[in-house]
Amino acid sequence: MSLAISSNRWTSSLEHPQTNWSLVARKAIQQYIEAHKGPAPQIGVSLGGTELIFNPLGPVLKTLLVFQNNMPTEITIDRIGVSQTLLAGIGKFIVSRAAWNMTPHRISPSGQTVVADYFPMLPQDLLTVENLRLVTSDLTIKSSLEVHVPGFSEPIRAEITDKNSLEDWRNFIQGVRQTYPHIKNAFEKKAPGLS
Repeated sequence: MSLAISSNRWTSSLEHPQTNWSLVARKAIQQYIEAHKGPAPQIGVSLGGTELIFNPLGPVLKTLLVFQNNMPTEITIDRIGVSQTLLAGIGKFIVSRAAWNMTPHRISPSGQTVVADYFPMLPQDLLTVENLRLVTSDLTIKSSLEVHVPGFSEPIRAEITDKNSLEDWRNFIQGVRQTYPHIKNAFEKKAPGLS
């Protein structure tokens, strides 16, 4: 049997001969086991903000999701389930969606990462909302998240609510009207009197 030791490790051993490397490895393994005892990882989930924007996909809700690793070991988030519902006023439904972000995100011990999520919306849906006169109060965005980390049997689940001001909501809808006048005109022909 042969044992290969990298030159970096050999140098470290020579520089720190008093270090008990077996004890260091044992403590690291114990720390890893202790961190993975629970069914779900210790991750803090918060919102970095939401913004209504236009990009090549068209009108989009951009959401910044912030994940804080509260564990002493590095973790990888391998998938994030996102369900979002947009509401106007007191619970007036506008549009919703559910999607999975399958991009892995590594987070160092006690570190954090910010993930940008994009929710493309159909101009027809937004113009229908406008014609139903729901653009009269702040826009409420309700997000439900399901965060999966390998090595844990349970995901982290979080509910986050954010608001966009009435001014931003109106400006966004005005932008949709200006960008897609053919859709607005077609809708008005089908439903006269709702302009």
